[in-house]
Amino acid sequence: MDGSQCTHRKDRHHIYICWLAELLIHHQALKVLKLDGTTMEKLVEATKYSKRIKELNILARIELNHPVIVREEVAQRLADAVNKLPEELFLQVDSGYRSKETQKNLWQYRSNKVNDLVADPSREDTAHNTGGAIDVTLQNNNGKEINLSEPFDKYYAYPELRSKKITIDAQNNRLLLNKVMLEAGFAPNPKEYWHFSYGDKVWADYYKKDVLFREIDSIDKKVQYSFPRVIFNKAIKKLWWLVRLVTGTNVNY
Repeated sequence: MDGSQCTHRKDRHHIYICWLAELLIHHQALKVLKLDGTTMEKLVEATKYSKRIKELNILARIELNHPVIVREEVAQRLADAVNKLPEELFLQVDSGYRSKETQKNLWQYRSNKVNDLVADPSREDTAHNTGGAIDVTLQNNNGKEINLSEPFDKYYAYPELRSKKITIDAQNNRLLLNKVMLEAGFAPNPKEYWHFSYGDKVWADYYKKDVLFREIDSIDKKVQYSFPRVIFNKAIKKLWWLVRLVTGTNVNY
């Protein structure tokens, strides 16, 4: 149905319906506004728009019930960010949307270990609960994660963007990651070099704009793993933690 077909209709009611149909067809990314001015944009896999975006291994992931998922515009902007990286580098997504329950468990487990680096879920609209926040790092072209905190563990040791304690390569990679993410429209977190956001309160405050995304109460089953897959994920992760405990194996976390 094109514009000429619409204008050739004599019934004004039919013309309006026709134009509305065109709008929906040609603007599929149109957002549905809620009463508070935020959007109801759906959640999608963070890897959706680029093959150069890779998920963190399930053994190290926080959420086991679904892939790393984010708001659709966040996924699109991640693709924009990875396209700004040198061809030999990939973007690794570690964590996106988190349920309130997951955030609560994470808070209870890590809050006494890493001070204020884990958001208190009792606060309204914790960033990851909105689907607008994303934790990212870099991979090389062999699929190996690059440690941006070298010679320390990946997270929590000197988490600010700049540190004289890390290697020069690690510092340069942090700055590169920060640069491409900001160029793609994300806002940084001054306390965590790996954490960026789009559309949430942090982003709105940083760019002096209105908040786009609020907390999500529930997610579509279409973006969740099947029940057997969830059981498998939890079992394999428990087994991995047991192996680490028995062998004393250390990982980059």
